[in-house]
Amino acid sequence: MKKATKTTILFLTGFLLCACAVCIRVKKPKDVKPIDWENYNSVYDVFWNFYLCSDDVEDWGMRERIKVYGWLDYDSDSNFSLYDKPGGTRIYTYILPKDEIERKGLDSLLRNIDYPKQCHIQGILFLTSYAVERSFPEIIVERAEEIYFDEQ
Repeated sequence: MKKATKTTILFLTGFLLCACAVCIRVKKPKDVKPIDWENYNSVYDVFWNFYLCSDDVEDWGMRERIKVYGWLDYDSDSNFSLYDKPGGTRIYTYILPKDEIERKGLDSLLRNIDYPKQCHIQGILFLTSYAVERSFPEIIVERAEEIYFDEQ
């Protein structure tokens, strides 16, 4: 009887510890600038402003237009990452055209460039969580004219 009770207690304790995921707050770097909703923001600033514990996210339904600049790199079909520098802090970028005309425009824009490429993106910011306890900023781009590349 004692063995069964100890096993049950250990099982319940383990279950409760796993069920109660605790988000360990990450200290933001001191050089992070607040979001400027009118102008372009660096990937670094956007990432660190929205890399939050789920409990701290006020609006999971946020769909704000945002302007971001960084290094665009190809991940997979319709998915690109935007970095603050090649191999640095990353924000996922999804290319979701509104219609077939926009799809062709985006395909032709993105098909023949050398990656990584420094660019500016306008899109819709939304927050998602890959881990239960933390939010990540992502950008949806709907039109080809929302992406432009810096001349180098």
